[in-house]
Amino acid sequence: MPDKPIREQFQTDSQRYGNEKTIEETFSNPYHPLDNELKAALEDTALLSGPEAFAFVWGPLGTSPVMTEEEMAEQFVQRHGFESLSEFKEVAARAREKVADAIWIYELIDAYRFPDFPEECAECGRSLGGMWVEPDDGPSPLCRNCADIDTERHFPS
Repeated sequence: MPDKPIREQFQTDSQRYGNEKTIEETFSNPYHPLDNELKAALEDTALLSGPEAFAFVWGPLGTSPVMTEEEMAEQFVQRHGFESLSEFKEVAARAREKVADAIWIYELIDAYRFPDFPEECAECGRSLGGMWVEPDDGPSPLCRNCADIDTERHFPS
């Protein structure tokens, strides 16, 4: 029997669903990825537009230069194709929402494929050990005793 938990044996990853790129191919140095490489990779996903990818990398990820003066920040974003700092912030917020949606999709797929198993009976608190009953009405999950299952009939020796 493998040592790894089932989730680690069958991880949800992009290649499983058709992406042919790897992290090693995306970043020239995976131990020190560059901002522009991430921007280009995010833009290639078609999930984020070029401006959204730029704004996400230099906005929510916090890789933008530290600028204390509003005027310096305004010049920075205008040099990169934004009308104003407020437009940059709006695009960055939109990109953040799209990235959050993508992460949520990943989490939904994993939760569907590998649901967490209940640990204890809802009625008596006894450990379920991976076996439980979900009644049509009442608390769920229940152990076989609380669900009043005839173990001899349903689980013959």
